[in-house]
Amino acid sequence: MELRSKVDIQRMIGSLNLEKTIMRMKSEILHDISDGTIPADIMYFDDLHNYVDANEYGGFTDKGDRVLNGLPIDQKIDVMNYCVDVVDYWLKSPNWFIK
Repeated sequence: MELRSKVDIQRMIGSLNLEKTIMRMKSEILHDISDGTIPADIMYFDDLHNYVDANEYGGFTDKGDRVLNGLPIDQKIDVMNYCVDVVDYWLKSPNWFIK
């Protein structure tokens, strides 16, 4: 399976929606760290699944009129995979919690 580029993802949902989705994911992770749901030393997105349904970060399972809900399932998965990769990179970076 070929990974889509950032430009491809931006074409699907728009640049602003992409950035808002990624920022929402980060914010929700930080919230879960602050309330003790997940440990503060988490370093991999996949490890989040040990504590929560990490696929819910960013609103990928929300109902309603979100731009993501109008996408075909294969495109929605591509957007989700791209966002997960970005957040995974963020978690692996030094001092990610202050970025």
